Amino acid sequence: MNILRFFLCLLGISLLQTLPSQPLNRSLHRQPINLGDKLLATTINGAWLIGGSTGQYMGYPSFRPWLALADASGNLVWERYLDDAEAVELGQINSLSEDPLADVFYVVGSVSGCDYLIPGALYMLDKNGQTLWYKPSDPFYNPIGTALPLQGLLVGEKGLGAVEWHSMSGNVVVPVDFGAEFGLQLVEMITAGINTAALLGRNQLLLTQWADGEVQMASRIQLEGGRSISLASSGRLVVLAEEKVYLLDDSLSVLKEQNLSAYGSFGKVSCRDNRCYVAGQTPEGRYIALNLDAELNVLQTIAMGSGYNFPTDIAARETGLVALGNALPQPTETAPFVNQSLFSTSKGSDIFLLSWDESGNPAASQRDIVVERVAVGQREVGITPEGCLPFGGGYMQGNFSGVEVEVRNQGNVPIDRIELNTVFVPCWFICYTQQNFSRTFDGLSLMPGESTTLNFGDIQTFPLPLQNTLELCIWASGPDGWLDDDFSDNNACLSLVVSEKEEPVLGGIHLFPNPASDFLEIRFDTPLAAVVELKVLNALGQCLYREALSPGQSAVRLPVEQLPAGLYYLAVQMGQDLKTLPWAKR
Repeated sequence: MNILRFFLCLLGISLLQTLPSQPLNRSLHRQPINLGDKLLATTINGAWLIGGSTGQYMGYPSFRPWLALADASGNLVWERYLDDAEAVELGQINSLSEDPLADVFYVVGSVSGCDYLIPGALYMLDKNGQTLWYKPSDPFYNPIGTALPLQGLLVGEKGLGAVEWHSMSGNVVVPVDFGAEFGLQLVEMITAGINTAALLGRNQLLLTQWADGEVQMASRIQLEGGRSISLASSGRLVVLAEEKVYLLDDSLSVLKEQNLSAYGSFGKVSCRDNRCYVAGQTPEGRYIALNLDAELNVLQTIAMGSGYNFPTDIAARETGLVALGNALPQPTETAPFVNQSLFSTSKGSDIFLLSWDESGNPAASQRDIVVERVAVGQREVGITPEGCLPFGGGYMQGNFSGVEVEVRNQGNVPIDRIELNTVFVPCWFICYTQQNFSRTFDGLSLMPGESTTLNFGDIQTFPLPLQNTLELCIWASGPDGWLDDDFSDNNACLSLVVSEKEEPVLGGIHLFPNPASDFLEIRFDTPLAAVVELKVLNALGQCLYREALSPGQSAVRLPVEQLPAGLYYLAVQMGQDLKTLPWAKR
């Protein structure tokens, strides 16, 4: 294909991708663990195609690949699971691409188990998300792909050099091994024209042309440390490799390059309308994006959130930046944009879709849920000395009833719905395991500044590794389907001391006389099973008197004649069991 036709094809595709700009701040919650993988700006009225997986670890992991189309405001138009594979235990979306001329999407993903590999999944879908064809990606286990407009799909194995051309009907047209001939170790592929695809490897970039059942090498350049590639509106390629970003012409000659090492480490690039964004982390670990002009000069640094917002993909648009990622209840050390799987580190998450305007300001939701307190009505912890793989040293199992969570609306708008979540890491079965609980609360009508107590329900844990404490942590997410503006206060924990012996508890306690004049007698229904501490507190909570009682005692008399008349409290504590009783002095 000649150069003129090549650029006309690029221009045609670019014109189809004119998107209206809308501020995006959405939180998508489907299962206890929801992982966003890939984001694609489509030609459907500014809509976004979102790929990820949702599921849970319950003895054995099960994460189904999930796909959704969101409109320009982030509202879901449709969603579906991609579970046609014979086994789907660790599903993940690796690539999304669109053929705007044929009105179809191509989706490429992995569907392996945690302890074995099977081929991934290839889909051709219409714009309503309906399957036109599905097939396993055999022989590829970790496939990636990109559309060839009106000609089909290119599929390759990430980290290797084998690539297959699949026709519009899903049949293999021609396989090519770029690894054998060029030593290609595939990182990413993108469509660069009607017949053209750019194949980025770890140490090179290939520009290839596919037509008439054959493939030709158009250009090739050595670029060490290839990480990400994007097509600029000019039709030129922008490549992120190690510490630099490069602007290349149609023959892959370097026109411009920019060293980004002073800003941090970057793993993703996306370009549009004479601007590019690269996203990654500062040396201190903060997630950032850099706004680059057409000459790759750094115009702006954008803060992408704390460690609780884990970005996985980005897309440039005409008025700013859009990111897909995981809203986590805790920071993670997993590198963003490089290792896109949080299967072994996530405690549960929402998928977020968030945008920043041209000035670098994020689209705020004005929603901030604070989790203030976690309380348990009754609890029971059983201990077994048997081993707990892979930890060893015995295990424990907890039962909690009457779990309550106090939350407060610290945002600026009323909140009707939130999700509350908790997780435990039990003994492993075959693979890494988590036990997740998630509850949705609707119809709250929680006004700004108001608090409410929510009944989380009962919790029974799997066998857990034996530790000195059992921690019950609950966090809130997705207020009204929006992303919480402040993740630092949406989590609260209750720590319970665990002992190999059953914790003694206090029985009934009686005070006589009440009101008291000269003395206050304390009587216990049963003799004390352990040391008990008594405290006399005034109305302000200040301790006025302290005494320790020995095991076996059943009564004690305290002199109180020196105290002025008024209201007092007696605090009685045995281990973790604490009771506070009011009494009066005449």
